[in-house]
Amino acid sequence: MLRQLAQDEYMQYLDSAYELALDMSRSCYPTYADGLKTRADFNAHAARSFPAGQLYHAPL
Repeated sequence: MLRQLAQDEYMQYLDSAYELALDMSRSCYPTYADGLKTRADFNAHAARSFPAGQLYHAPL
């Protein structure tokens, strides 16, 4: 069963998700391992799954 991800869970797993996105053997397009996309790009892309204004990003 799926449930909505809470903000604290999102923040808890964001670093792990970014590490997976950098691993070319476990990720695909859009790739964040090419040096063109930044961590901020990754955070913004991941946050799009939440309704506008629901998610607060702590500074990097």
